[in-house]
Amino acid sequence: LSFHWVFNTSGETVEMKNTAVKVDGTRSMVDYTPRSELDYGNLLCWGENSIGVQSHPCTYHIIPAGRPDPVHNCTVHNQTFASMQVSCGSGFDGGLRQTFKLELRDARTSHPVTNL
Repeated sequence: LSFHWVFNTSGETVEMKNTAVKVDGTRSMVDYTPRSELDYGNLLCWGENSIGVQSHPCTYHIIPAGRPDPVHNCTVHNQTFASMQVSCGSGFDGGLRQTFKLELRDARTSHPVTNL
């Protein structure tokens, strides 16, 4: 059993280096990190054994993440002198997991009070 990995862009097809490919029995994995705009495209893999070659390769589309949308409809709830709750709706995540940060500022001076 053997595996083949190639990276395909509209301009070229490049075989993946053996150092990036890991084989564990009947499983194969590749370590691939895009580093420039030219590193986005299709990553293809297929297996081969004594019976023949896999007819249709596995295809992974490597696409850049987009800029996330800002939060919207933020509302303050249960506001007291010492605490408050804030709820906001999230927008499009850009294709990646999101985390959110809140900066609380003094209403009179606009100086930051705390970051959450």
